[in-house]
Amino acid sequence: MDPRQIIEELERLNSFTKLTVEEVREQEKLFKYAPFRHYLESLIYAAKPETISAELLRHLADDIFKEEGFSEVKLSVGFGDFIIQENKINPILLELKPAFVRTEDKSGIPNGIIAKKIELADHKAQVQKYLTVNDYLVLTDLRKASLFSRDALVNFKPFYEIPFPELLKMYLENDCFWDNVRRLEDQHVKPELENVFFQDLNKWFEAFKAVQFNEKLGLSHNEIVVLLINK
Repeated sequence: MDPRQIIEELERLNSFTKLTVEEVREQEKLFKYAPFRHYLESLIYAAKPETISAELLRHLADDIFKEEGFSEVKLSVGFGDFIIQENKINPILLELKPAFVRTEDKSGIPNGIIAKKIELADHKAQVQKYLTVNDYLVLTDLRKASLFSRDALVNFKPFYEIPFPELLKMYLENDCFWDNVRRLEDQHVKPELENVFFQDLNKWFEAFKAVQFNEKLGLSHNEIVVLLINK
């Protein structure tokens, strides 16, 4: 199946918030990608959500990521944690959480599934632990991807959040997951730092506004202020 069609179907799967058992059965028939049908069916039975989510991610990796883009084709799982090892020294870590959980009636009989939201604070210790040995980590439930860099060791927050299917679409454009994460960091972290810098600079300009400088050297008032704060 074409990777773009798989991603489209993932977006449809992600659009669900709550389904009854009957609705799950109906939706299963509409998916062409067999792993999605298996995933929905498994949710209704006794399968552990973490286990079937990991199994689904393995299928997505096999069918979307191009093997020639990897020096060592590897999407390994250990205790729910995945590693994408490409032609880079540093891999990308994926911490996977279940997107859906099974619901039950008062008798304990499954009656549907419901979307489960990731609470970032609940995973702070785990994310920071992995960031001590790696530059980037993606926390995802296959719906949303929260991208973390080592800056989160000091200030715990993702530097960017993006729908996971969009991250997969970016991969199809240039075949390098690591480069995409790095590019997103450059696009969204550096402008923020630049904004902070210019806000601080304006504060200095305002603070020195009433100060009279000797401008005989050919420097403007603002240029002299910049020289002072750079000392």
